[in-house]
Amino acid sequence: MNEPTVPIPEKRRLDIIDTALLRQREKQALKWLVILFTFSIFYEFRDFFQSPLLKPNFPVAELNLAKRRPFPEKRIHRLSQALRDLQQAFPLIRDALKPQIEILEWLKKRDPKMAGKEQLNSRLENVLNSIWRLSHSQLWEDRKPFMTVDAEMLTLFTLLRKSPPDEQELPILTIGPRPIGDREPAGRDLFQFHEAEKPSKPLSGGDEK
Repeated sequence: MNEPTVPIPEKRRLDIIDTALLRQREKQALKWLVILFTFSIFYEFRDFFQSPLLKPNFPVAELNLAKRRPFPEKRIHRLSQALRDLQQAFPLIRDALKPQIEILEWLKKRDPKMAGKEQLNSRLENVLNSIWRLSHSQLWEDRKPFMTVDAEMLTLFTLLRKSPPDEQELPILTIGPRPIGDREPAGRDLFQFHEAEKPSKPLSGGDEK
């Protein structure tokens, strides 16, 4: 004997759309519930999550803080040695470089903490400017002996964050006849003689007879 079958009603298009929208809303509601549950967990157990066990004590580099550059003692020594080599190769400027080498040796032995780094940098800058003007003088036709010294000085200028001084140009000398301007007349005539004044008569007690 066959059992009676219940006919399944046909689904309409609107029913299918309503079912899809309902599932979409359920998914959105479930998503917000999960988010709220997560925030609740973090809020209730915030002390545990902020415990030092979960924060490793790693050193973190500080931002926007420039490191202090040490005083360039090695570079000063290299410049001093280059100047000594230049003295041997170019004896003409041996005496001119002697004071600068002595100052560089003095700076090399100073302690920046005791003497003050700013003062040492200022003294070093003055010495570099003096040597730079000497090496870039217009009097030297061949500047090959100065190339090593120039390279060391440029490195020190970069470390000091300074720029080399401008090269001094030789003054322009006028050649040829020069116009002579009007001269003022002399204030005294040397060839003009003045007659001596006649002496006055002496006063007497009585009139002459």
